Amino acid sequence: LLNAFEARYREALVGGAPFRAWRSRLETLGRRVRATFGERVEEGVAEDVDAEGNLLIRRDDGSLATVEAGDVTLSA
Repeated sequence: LLNAFEARYREALVGGAPFRAWRSRLETLGRRVRATFGERVEEGVAEDVDAEGNLLIRRDDGSLATVEAGDVTLSA
């Protein structure tokens, strides 16, 4: 069981099928979002997710914010 899990885990880490399937279901990508984590707030367009699953938000000034955790909501 652990060997099977390890194989899936390694596949997911390198952008394998599980990662691609999960990414394809993300409804935030390409949409304007607001992410909050404690005092930190990031707003912009959800551009992508990185290999670790962090959300990448393109801010209005063109810079890219990496959001590791927090509450993400769609904004108008």
